[in-house]
This record gives sequence, C-alpha cells and structure tokens, in this order.
Amino acid sequence: MKKVFFTALVCFGVSLNGHAQLGNLVKKVSDKVSGGKSSADPAAPVDPNDTKVCLPAAGMKDEELEDKMLEVFNAKHWPEKPTAVRIKSTSWGIVRNEYTGIITRRTIVGVIASTRKNGKCQYQSFLFGQDHDGTDYQDKLYMVGVGEQQDMPCGCVVQ
Repeated sequence: MKKVFFTALVCFGVSLNGHAQLGNLVKKVSDKVSGGKSSADPAAPVDPNDTKVCLPAAGMKDEELEDKMLEVFNAKHWPEKPTAVRIKSTSWGIVRNEYTGIITRRTIVGVIASTRKNGKCQYQSFLFGQDHDGTDYQDKLYMVGVGEQQDMPCGCVVQ
C-alpha cells in the first residue's frame, strides 16, 4: 500500500520534503481510494446488519449447510476463531463435465467471520463443493477456493 501511495505521489510531482504535508496528502489520497471511509474504531458500536461495514447479506439460510461449512473451516486448523457463517449464494452452482455434460459437483459461496489472535475481526469468502456420484450429491462438503480476508469491526458479530 505504501508503494502505491509513493508511486502516486511521485507521479503527481509531489515533493517528498515536509512530512506534515506528505501525511495530509496521503490521508487525502487514502480517503479518495477508500471512499472517505477510514478504519473503523473496533470498539465503536455498529449495526450487525450493515452490509457495507459487516458481513455481506445472506443469499439463503440453511443451518445444516452452515454447520458443515464451519466443520470444513475448523478442519483446516487455521489460527482464526470462527464466530459466524453466512451463505452468500442464493443457490448452488452446478458444475458439469465439459465434454459429456454430466453433473460432477455443485458449489456454493459461504462467508465466515472470525477473530484473529491479535483480537481483530475479519470475514472471508470460501467456495465449497459437493461431488455428484451420478445419482445424487455426496454428504461430504469440501473447500474448493479461498477468497481475500476483509477486516471488519468486531461488533458486527455477537460473540
């Protein structure tokens, strides 16, 4: 991130003399890039339903599937402690063999909120899959892909 700001400042012909002016300019550029949102105070009260600050909106609700998503996450033994899960997709995506058209699996996007060891909170998107055996989908859910981590105020999730 610092490299981007440095590059932007150099491109705009900004002198790197005068740290106070540089600091103010970096804040202005940062505010422009972030849409005027600065890092939220983790202790500040937030509306857990505010999808601009907290978790993305749920596309569907299925507690059994959400529990399976948490099981898959926990099986990775990552240091983050999961605090909430949401299914972001509105339905399963069907994956077919490109040559035969036979269904091979289905996928769905889930979002898991967690707390890091340093006490900060985040959420992350994951793509989960279930294989199809030619007759039906298997019970086993597995992780297909991992998205970027997004910081969020800890007040977004009731712990």
